Amino acid sequence: GQQITMVGALKNPGTFEIKSRKTILDLVAMSGGLAADAGNVALVTRNMNEGKGSRVFRCDIHSLIRKGDVDMNMPVRGGDVIFIPKAGTVLVDGAVRDPKVVNLEGKMGIEEALSAAGGLAKYADLEDIKLLRTMASGERAIVQLTMADIQTANGPEFILQENDMIYVEASGSRMLVTGSGASLGFMGTGFSYSSPEK
Repeated sequence: GQQITMVGALKNPGTFEIKSRKTILDLVAMSGGLAADAGNVALVTRNMNEGKGSRVFRCDIHSLIRKGDVDMNMPVRGGDVIFIPKAGTVLVDGAVRDPKVVNLEGKMGIEEALSAAGGLAKYADLEDIKLLRTMASGERAIVQLTMADIQTANGPEFILQENDMIYVEASGSRMLVTGSGASLGFMGTGFSYSSPEK
């Protein structure tokens, strides 16, 4: 059997043995379903083979459960860690000092969220900070920003919404600096650094 770890806003989180092929929805069901305070996304951290570090896949669990959007129903693999953040949070990941889920308080901007995650790491690429947002229509938008954009911007689009994700890319030397090599993939967006194997 293979083990999958389920954490976050679930009724019965824990580690589950799987013997056959399962999807993210199967695992949510095995965890008793989503907790009442669950947000709209699931984050799947997967260790890649041959020491390539780990990748984070972002799955729109809201579309999957409420709208039956099966494109989102990602197959899981042994060793995956599936995290369901609470509603009212944003995720800050990538080249920041302390990647974390940040609670949204009032009108929070991107710069504040980056600060809450310890600020940018030394190897961050200041020209490539991505904001991922699921629009009301269900479409996923990915906006590429520079640190200069973020510092000078004051438009409403820079006010974070729940379930947004901020991902700071690392500059070219990242593998030397961190060795972790985490990168992002998105299910069903057609935009992906790395598609999970079907």
